[in-house]
Amino acid sequence: MEGNDISGWAPEKDLIVTRHSPWEWPGFSTLRDNLSLDAHLARTLDATGRATEEETASYAALIEEAERGTILSKLYEIIDQPDEKGVRDNKLTPAEFQAALAKPWLAQQLSLLISQHESEWFWNESKWNQLDTLMEHTPEDPNIQWVREKERIKKLSWWKELAGQPGIVADGVAWHFQPIILLSVLVASGAELISSEIMKEIFPSSQDTVREEVRTLFNKYATLFEVNTPERISQFFAQVKAEVGDALVGKEESLWYSTEALKSKFGRYFSHYPQEAEELGYKRISLAQYNTLSESAKSGYRVIRDKAYSQLPQEDEIAKRIYCCSVPGQNFHLNPGGCSEGLSYKGKGSIQLTWKENYKEVERLLKAKIPNENINIVANPDQVLETKYGLLSALGFWEWKRLNAKSGNSTAHTDEITKIVNLHTDSYGKRRENFEFIYGILKSD
Repeated sequence: MEGNDISGWAPEKDLIVTRHSPWEWPGFSTLRDNLSLDAHLARTLDATGRATEEETASYAALIEEAERGTILSKLYEIIDQPDEKGVRDNKLTPAEFQAALAKPWLAQQLSLLISQHESEWFWNESKWNQLDTLMEHTPEDPNIQWVREKERIKKLSWWKELAGQPGIVADGVAWHFQPIILLSVLVASGAELISSEIMKEIFPSSQDTVREEVRTLFNKYATLFEVNTPERISQFFAQVKAEVGDALVGKEESLWYSTEALKSKFGRYFSHYPQEAEELGYKRISLAQYNTLSESAKSGYRVIRDKAYSQLPQEDEIAKRIYCCSVPGQNFHLNPGGCSEGLSYKGKGSIQLTWKENYKEVERLLKAKIPNENINIVANPDQVLETKYGLLSALGFWEWKRLNAKSGNSTAHTDEITKIVNLHTDSYGKRRENFEFIYGILKSD
């Protein structure tokens, strides 16, 4: 408006223009911690149940000071989840931290916190002396163990020796980052984990544009999901290759099943409604049997390849029944005739994602992990059929199911991963072959 130049980005949405710096890191937040050590310790002892009732009462002011501090307020917001009545207990224990870190969407929020506080490598005698009272130490009645511990801390401290050097401030107050996430942000756009030549070897039937889109996305985001070693990359693409084939095109799950297969594989529904299995599954005979029939009998069959079908499967109707998930929080819901959501959330994508609740989990993880991408696979499950979102959903599923932990350099690891991806598949052998083929390429690269 004033005619001055503006540097940075200016996205326009719904006729509203907002200014952004090119140095912004979406999702990160900064916190300054000025809390005293004795307040931190008093609160920790109280939260972990290591303080007596008398100590809790005596140090109530310090505990309250810590509870209201910048750091804990943010951690409560992320970790201290309300109970069924919407009440928070205002306690953060090691067990709660471990539970939060086990949930990717909470762990991601914690990893994006940048905190500013005095480094533990900076020796500040007055700071450590703040703990004397809590450690029951006085000059007249010293706590020898605490005296020795402070001496040990002083010997380990090195900050003052480097103070004044570039990036080393004299007062020891520094910004602290979660190192893995920081490195992932810095290198994600530039690291090439897999080359065009290798991708062409793995997916020879794919169109160049599709293959390059997958490769570019994988190189951009794989490190963020820690799919960044030859073993993990090989196991990942071994599953993708089995799910979508050499063409690398995401597709919907095939539900081409016989009446008997419906009863055996999807007994949760068809054991209750066996007549529907008879109506919805295919019925066929061999070509040799077909050739013995009279011409009038043959009219009731349709020949497809080397089989003659008297009844073709109704795949959409099957999906409605076996993937019905109309009850929130449940994957399968036994409902006569199924429900339309079953058709929407059948298997789709690079690693076929099934069930509405699973779509929700993967979307939640992806939105926390890569908030800059427009992930909307719950409201629009067909988004997973697009090349971009098919790959991102596969990476999200991979992390959600912790498949990096199952990845290794043998086909035994492949079998363990396949059990998670597609337990009842007939393609265990094909997936093992895929792994050996891809791993052989990456090892020699």
